Amino acid sequence: MTSSIGGKRNEMPVGTGLFLIKEGIFKLTPTQALRLTSFSLYCVKGVDDGQNLTPVSPQYTGPRVGETYEFAVFHDTKYPNILGSQYLQITAACMGWSPVQVKEYQSTPEGQQVIAELTAGIMCIDAHGKQVMGIDGQPATSLVSNQAIVEIVKKSQIKDKKVNGQPVFDSTGQPIKINVTNVYFNQRIWFDDMTAQGITEEDLLKAFGSPEAAQTAYEMEKKYRQE
Repeated sequence: MTSSIGGKRNEMPVGTGLFLIKEGIFKLTPTQALRLTSFSLYCVKGVDDGQNLTPVSPQYTGPRVGETYEFAVFHDTKYPNILGSQYLQITAACMGWSPVQVKEYQSTPEGQQVIAELTAGIMCIDAHGKQVMGIDGQPATSLVSNQAIVEIVKKSQIKDKKVNGQPVFDSTGQPIKINVTNVYFNQRIWFDDMTAQGITEEDLLKAFGSPEAAQTAYEMEKKYRQE
């Protein structure tokens, strides 16, 4: 499959929101043939816009309820360690793991295998970074598609541009500035905590698309948390 990543996609704005991962799917960019997992994120609740403004403010520019945003994780990178950390962060948030649980999984070969298998399932890739194929040769969808609601934060900072760790200057001797954005999957929001988060049953039905889909996700979550 190809993707128009970098083209007409609804990018998540800077800020914090609670998002249902509607779908995650493996794609290729049409020109550079770069591999990526594209996540469609349905906003269940906007929290803030990164400037301490909430959705009640007329000047609010953060995530908005009912909007679906796209976020892509590119698998071809010069920084595999950073990519590995991103994989782990997304997996831990989607599975609802605490920092203590993450360390416990990392401390044993069996736990590391669990991390690897779940990461592959969430990111739609195998151990070699190649896409996982599903039924009839179609790309597999993420195992958390239409299942998990996660708090996600997008931050934006102005930093000095650097090449090989050294700052780059313009013709006047001033350091060149660039805008750096990062997206963080923070934590899963369990169904039992939805009311405390201000999320109503109507909000959930709109997000999941049907009562049956919401009930299926709820039953799967209960089974997972009991294991």
